[in-house]
Amino acid sequence: MAFFLCLCRKVSPHDESNFVVCNPATEKWVVLTDTDSVALYYLFGFDPAISPHFHVFEIINGDEDYGYIDGVNIYSSETGTWSYKGNGWGDELQLVQSRDVFLNGMMHLLTHDFKILTVDTEGKKWRTIPLLETMCALFTCSGPLAFIGQSHGLLHYINMRCPDTSKLSVWILEDYASGEWILKYSISTSHIFGE
Repeated sequence: MAFFLCLCRKVSPHDESNFVVCNPATEKWVVLTDTDSVALYYLFGFDPAISPHFHVFEIINGDEDYGYIDGVNIYSSETGTWSYKGNGWGDELQLVQSRDVFLNGMMHLLTHDFKILTVDTEGKKWRTIPLLETMCALFTCSGPLAFIGQSHGLLHYINMRCPDTSKLSVWILEDYASGEWILKYSISTSHIFGE
């Protein structure tokens, strides 16, 4: 089962839009109600192994100048409503855009200060997973050269480190409860992409 989260702009009036979740297999559409919040990002969470329901996470902007997180609105397809939860992670946190993973019923977000933030679908469980100093990556104008992902039910962190950006390192959060990261392997970028 696959879903798509889309922003659909209205023809008239031009300045209005709605987020829509579509399931192409069933041809069902859900138009999300507006929250009247200033959002930094919208993130989609769905895992059919856990629940047939999807969730949309609206990360709320707490500071327009710096993009710090104020809280999270969470939409549940089960209830058809949004619920607001204040920031349970702490102050002055900025997310790296498009670096999120929905795993084990938790949304995982990468920050600019090399932490992974998690929140569950009800906004009751908040966690900060620190990265090892050796996992910190080189920065570009769009953020660190680092990504999070998942495979076989485990959280992965992939990065290129400064000063040697010719190597790509893959880390696995082997013990989720303790936050223990294991270096799975490092590989030369020329080995993957060629010279």
